[in-house]
Amino acid sequence: MKYELRWANEGVKEKWATLKRSTSKQDQDLVKSIKRTLEKLEYNPFNRGVNIPKDRIPKSLRKEYCLHNLFKIDINDNWRLVYFAKSLERDATLVIVIDFMTHIEYNRLFGYN
Repeated sequence: MKYELRWANEGVKEKWATLKRSTSKQDQDLVKSIKRTLEKLEYNPFNRGVNIPKDRIPKSLRKEYCLHNLFKIDINDNWRLVYFAKSLERDATLVIVIDFMTHIEYNRLFGYN
């Protein structure tokens, strides 16, 4: 299966680049965890993450990305990665990372207490 990964926008791409450049041990541990998470998505991203119910997807995200599916996957105990996936061809999948965020940021964005 062919797999293509993209960042949703320049802000998320820059956030990732900044994190990778950091010399903090905590940041480097997070980089390793995100890389492992992204590797998991190479093999059937439709079944790796938890499908976020459509009524929980913020309207701003639905409008900006014309979403039909949205998934979250736990990076570690405190971080979440939000993405959507799209089949391009019979054996190709596009995965677009919307953002990676702390659990608290995730709860705030999706309206959980």
